[in-house]
Amino acid sequence: YNPDLEDNVWGNVRPWNRDQGVNVGELLRQAMRDNPYLKGMVQGGYYDAATDYYSAVYTISHIQPGGEFRDRFRFSWYESGHMMYLRKPDLANANNDLRSFIAWSLEDIDDYPRTAR
Repeated sequence: YNPDLEDNVWGNVRPWNRDQGVNVGELLRQAMRDNPYLKGMVQGGYYDAATDYYSAVYTISHIQPGGEFRDRFRFSWYESGHMMYLRKPDLANANNDLRSFIAWSLEDIDDYPRTAR
């Protein structure tokens, strides 16, 4: 993997088409295709109307027809929803889940090309 894109944090977002939704699944599919070392974590709530469980699972499950990207994701679900810091047991679990995700993400770092580190 050799990123040849310019990282432009303060880039121009004009023109912005406010009448068109963002297809997060397609953007994520492209990122996963372009970077074979990219892994993702989805944290959400079982009872969350804002970022619901089924939409997240559906989106990740359908970003790649063959399912090759599915193994590069970890899912964690909480009773308090996407604001897991509001319920102390969920906050502790989210913290542990994030630590586990980071450790898992770095397991094969020695296989990464130098330019991807």
